[in-house]
Amino acid sequence: MTAPISQTLIDAANAYEALFVPALFRQWAPVVANAAKIRSGDRVLDIACGAGVLVGVEGC
Repeated sequence: MTAPISQTLIDAANAYEALFVPALFRQWAPVVANAAKIRSGDRVLDIACGAGVLVGVEGC
């Protein structure tokens, strides 16, 4: 896409982040963190793992 990003695409991205991420992915963040044995104070490098849902979830 060479044209500037349309407001429709920006709105779609915002809707995805506000609605789909919590509804579909938030429940999996603690499961993944527990499976990886991530604990408070650990340092984790997230490389190309999507929208960063794990980073934004409290308690992980």
